[in-house]
Amino acid sequence: MDRVVFLGFVVSSKGIQVDEEKVKSIKDWPTPKSITDVRSFHGLANFYRRFVRDFSLLAAPLTKVVKKDIGFKWGVEQEQAFNLIKKWLCIVLLLVLPNFLKNFEIECDALGSV
Repeated sequence: MDRVVFLGFVVSSKGIQVDEEKVKSIKDWPTPKSITDVRSFHGLANFYRRFVRDFSLLAAPLTKVVKKDIGFKWGVEQEQAFNLIKKWLCIVLLLVLPNFLKNFEIECDALGSV
């Protein structure tokens, strides 16, 4: 067995990927029509956020429409964010495992704090 599906991820000797079954459900996800729909999509997408660079920034327009003081108002900004997140999650990306036989170099910017 060179790969195993575990908790929605495909884990292999090469690295970690999103399970293809989940990719299909994301790809087929309809445009949200309510706050509940947005929360459901956001929850699934958030689970795989490690595969989407700057996920929080991309998802910000979706987060706006679930706030109680604003209410559900689906606009162009939300549609673009929704489609972009779907696009990134449907690209089969592989998070590669580090080679522990090599040296690691860590850089840290503490912004002047200790």
